[in-house]
Amino acid sequence: MIARHLLIVCLIYTSLVMQTSLAGEVVLFGFRPWFPGIVLMACTLLHQGGNSLVWAALLGLSVDCLSGERLGVNVVTATLVATGMISLKTEGRVTGTATIVLFVFSGSIGWRVATETINCLLANRTADGSLILISASGSGIYTAIVTLGVLLVARLPRFAVRSRSRARPIALTNRWSMLTR
Repeated sequence: MIARHLLIVCLIYTSLVMQTSLAGEVVLFGFRPWFPGIVLMACTLLHQGGNSLVWAALLGLSVDCLSGERLGVNVVTATLVATGMISLKTEGRVTGTATIVLFVFSGSIGWRVATETINCLLANRTADGSLILISASGSGIYTAIVTLGVLLVARLPRFAVRSRSRARPIALTNRWSMLTR
């Protein structure tokens, strides 16, 4: 149990470092991956119910502290997205690679759309829904591609071990019959 909590703390720290330093360097067609979205989904997949909401709130607070936006917007958004993802997770098992990538894609889009819309409303600006949706969709697709790459690299050792053929043990009766021939 403590190992899971330490893993989430390390993932939150790593995602924040990657978002602040690496995301600006790996821009693809003007879109950046949303690394905290990946960690938010990891929080909801690794923990049940209330624990994942606490981790989502801590992740949102961390993003709020590093961004120049209003404090609390990412906390609320991350918690709401985590609540939606928890309800999706309880309806069916989220275990396959494609399901996890879709999970990250939808969660990232939800977080980005909600955050941009709330920030526009709080700043008394008109929220252009099409621009927000295009930006969030591009970021969500890029985040899903990064997640797919991470999952494939993480699962690569299991596929390599599984592909080797293992020697079958010879039973004692087979050994005896081989000696008597």
